[in-house]
Amino acid sequence: GGVEDAEGARRTELAAQLRDAADWFDQLDAHTTGELAMTCFDDLADRLGLRGVLGDAEMRRQRFFADPTGSGVLKRGAFLGWFAALLEGSDVSRPSAPPQPPTGYFRPTPSHPDAPPPASWT
Repeated sequence: GGVEDAEGARRTELAAQLRDAADWFDQLDAHTTGELAMTCFDDLADRLGLRGVLGDAEMRRQRFFADPTGSGVLKRGAFLGWFAALLEGSDVSRPSAPPQPPTGYFRPTPSHPDAPPPASWT
């Protein structure tokens, strides 16, 4: 199962990067309010190594996604959601690799049409 192994490794890497992002956010959020000023966005992006991968123009674009309402507030959940989507979409950890299509990770396998229904259905 080479594909499953690679997918598993990618998910592990994703989880590790999300933990890093959460840790950096929490370090900057000294009062643990779950919110930071958007001015901290660049600092977080730098600490996570995003600016070097994305470049300044893309960072400006991404700032909009992290604060879509223009509130000037970076919420922890929104930041982590944005970062997860960024990792899933562009695979920041390996910028040279094309994004991989999902491999049915979330799709349940359809049961065989002739298979008997689960006991709980009868």
